[in-house]
Amino acid sequence: MKRDSKALAILFVTVTTVLLTGCGTSSGGGGPVSQPLSDSQTTVTTTAASSNSASSASSTSKSPGSTTSKGTNSTGASTPTQGTGTPVLTAVKVNETGTGNTFVPVSASVSSILLPSGWQLQTASLGSGGTSLKLVNPADSSQMISEVVMPSDRNLQSFYNSQSSSTVHWIVPGQILSYTQSNPDNPYSDRGIMANLSSGGSIRVDVYLPSAEQKAAEQILNSFVGNTTA
Repeated sequence: MKRDSKALAILFVTVTTVLLTGCGTSSGGGGPVSQPLSDSQTTVTTTAASSNSASSASSTSKSPGSTTSKGTNSTGASTPTQGTGTPVLTAVKVNETGTGNTFVPVSASVSSILLPSGWQLQTASLGSGGTSLKLVNPADSSQMISEVVMPSDRNLQSFYNSQSSSTVHWIVPGQILSYTQSNPDNPYSDRGIMANLSSGGSIRVDVYLPSAEQKAAEQILNSFVGNTTA
């Protein structure tokens, strides 16, 4: 009887130990744990995203409304803060006018134009034979560059006469004009150019950016005309 009692006691202790240890599980749980992005992953995400979609580290290191230097813009090495930073402008080569899915400059002598990197292109054919192109900031769809290319000339003088003298002026009389106006469908001012092309047809380019980014808008429009100076 004493030997049987001792065996039962040992068996009781063993079973109790197994129950308390839970068959190898711990109080911390065994589920997956989220891992932070590595530096290389963060870099890829930042460069591939919109020019206004920076990583959280970049956003905290830059104050709202901060701008990037001319050198930084030309290389695209830095990404500004979301919604308020200056777009990173990149020179995009254009070989000819009227290619359907490529923005058309004022003159065929313009070899490249400045466009924000990371924005998304949308194209559409118009019933009148024209083409509509939009480059949209995926972080803020109200920020965009819109161009309408038409196979016919525009009545630039009529448009000029209908605007206030403080909001429109000739770049080349009778051929190219620039303007600033409001658009009820967009919270940002519409800065644009209209031009009749020497090769035939016409273009209208509209740039919608926050007022703090007026310089970037001017650089974009100037590049369509052929003036890429800061």
